[in-house]
Amino acid sequence: LADLPPKIIQDCVADLCPLQLQLYQDFAAKQMNSGLESSLQQLDGEGGTAGVAAAATGGGTKGKTVATHVFQALQYLRKLCNHPALVLEPKH
Repeated sequence: LADLPPKIIQDCVADLCPLQLQLYQDFAAKQMNSGLESSLQQLDGEGGTAGVAAAATGGGTKGKTVATHVFQALQYLRKLCNHPALVLEPKH
């Protein structure tokens, strides 16, 4: 790998097109609603102040499913930023 030239990284700022912006806003609203619902369910399931601490830290085994969901969300957003056709479905 020493024979390769140095890597050149260029950051380009580009605005989202109207379709990308609408898809992003829909995704953010959906994630906000589902995040609040899951947090409330964790609080109801674990009860008391221990439930608040567990919800804030990801709470035991449920934290693993949340971490997987975060990676799925990042993958969706990456596709959305690359091209909206990568995430468009018939329901849109």
